Amino acid sequence: MKKLILICVILLSFFSCESSFDPNADFRQDYAVYFILNGDQTYQTAQLIKSSPDKNGVSQIETGIPGAEFRLIYDNSEYILKDSVSAENPGKNYYTINNFKPAPGKNIRLNVKTPDGKILTSETDTPLSIKIQFLEGTDEYVPNGLSRIAFVWKVLDAPPEGQFYLPRLVIKYYYTDSGVKSYHSKEVPVSLTYQSGKIFENYPTPIAGNYLIYDWEAFDYAFERLTLADTARNNYTVINAEFELILMDKSMTSYYMSSKSFEEGFSIILDQTEFTNITGGFGVFGSYFSAKNYKLRIISDYIIARGYKRE
Repeated sequence: MKKLILICVILLSFFSCESSFDPNADFRQDYAVYFILNGDQTYQTAQLIKSSPDKNGVSQIETGIPGAEFRLIYDNSEYILKDSVSAENPGKNYYTINNFKPAPGKNIRLNVKTPDGKILTSETDTPLSIKIQFLEGTDEYVPNGLSRIAFVWKVLDAPPEGQFYLPRLVIKYYYTDSGVKSYHSKEVPVSLTYQSGKIFENYPTPIAGNYLIYDWEAFDYAFERLTLADTARNNYTVINAEFELILMDKSMTSYYMSSKSFEEGFSIILDQTEFTNITGGFGVFGSYFSAKNYKLRIISDYIIARGYKRE
């Protein structure tokens, strides 16, 4: 993956205040929890967000609320998350737990007590483990002289009913600054749409099938845009590309299936859907695993011709 799998929270209209403000009414606060368990790693992160009306009745959003209690109930044991200050955003708190790697096919319950005593609950059944094999017809390298890149697979186990996969294709590379290397990845859109002189990137949606076709122009478009703030391409070393199938629990699948659009990265963008599985509040509590990764070789001549270095 591009990095620890990243969880983005954008709240624009999720907590909209539709009723008129009554200065004599009880002061109301709404809370949202965002907690996605990554079954491929041991470090997990959650966030608490609060919405409350100001004196004019306009909803005010506060992110990174401290002072809450986050508890997980898993395999008849209770785990308490640590209230931690964000290194990247001082003043914003996240709730973290280390050495917690859930197994497939497990029920995990979440209990949250907010600073003012409100209780929020949810649960997830982690996806079952599935063996996947990539088949003939899957491309081994790019460019392949065709207008598309194909991935074909089969499930060796009987898949659970209603199991969906979220596909991702990422380009992996290093950026070198003053001799120090940092690892990065760029997700590839499955296709491009041209409208009113603009280019829109289309990313994969959850699928239940056994193949996916990427447009070559979408890969080439992403490859041209690996650079960060430093646009000197000789500071970037391309490793390869990697196709990944992500197994999601029912809550994550429901969220993605209800979303109006899909963006780069494995993200939660709640202004696009009213989905929630948090009792007593809003938000998402879910889990996922990486089912299978497939390495796609990028031909050296193509890398060098674009000004990048080859690992």
